[in-house]
Amino acid sequence: MKIHTVCILLLIVSKGIYAQDLTIDEWNNFKSNINYTPPIIAGCNSKKSTDEINSCLTKKFQKRLNRKLRIDVFNSNNLEIGQHTINVFFKISNKGRIVDVKVRNGNLKIVNEITRAFKSFGRIKPGKIDGKPVGVYFKVPIYVEIHK
Repeated sequence: MKIHTVCILLLIVSKGIYAQDLTIDEWNNFKSNINYTPPIIAGCNSKKSTDEINSCLTKKFQKRLNRKLRIDVFNSNNLEIGQHTINVFFKISNKGRIVDVKVRNGNLKIVNEITRAFKSFGRIKPGKIDGKPVGVYFKVPIYVEIHK
């Protein structure tokens, strides 16, 4: 029986409100004319700037995922030794729920575990544009390293 050590790292690399059919100049003009507030997770309420909120959100997601993911699912599925990147796409809805979780991995047990972990986060204060709640899409790569 092989013993594997699993290291999971999380980095939120891409977040934003998706826009269609806008040129870069139109999008930049649009962004500068709106009052956007990103989603806020518990513990990040005191942050003032968008960058501070995003940084706090990233750290909170990392801590929660590390706590909620069951590492044995990764070990028991005999992932090959080495590094693996599992991309996760999701939306924080205008109601503050994590919805539309899509996991890019061929192993159903891993997909189900990551989806379960994300959906167990509970409510998050939704992002806002001009004071109105909006859905915000995220892409999160989860890095898994399997050692012998």
